[in-house]
Amino acid sequence: MGKHIDGTEFDSSNGEIVPFPLQNVVAGFREVITLMKPGAKAIAIIPSNLGYGVNGQGPIGPNETLVFELTTVGLNEQ
Repeated sequence: MGKHIDGTEFDSSNGEIVPFPLQNVVAGFREVITLMKPGAKAIAIIPSNLGYGVNGQGPIGPNETLVFELTTVGLNEQ
């Protein structure tokens, strides 16, 4: 689940497992997920410079800090 720093949700998997390539995520998300073991849970606070930066994207405005609740299920080495 992804939230703005004020707690407003901007993205959710709705409890579903969502596989994705790490090259498709922001740098801060990638840094956190690569440190997690399968089955781990974490809350990641991503500063703007490791998120969408000064331009923002979609529902994420410029210079926003992001909060992600993450659970890893497994890792695919590719």
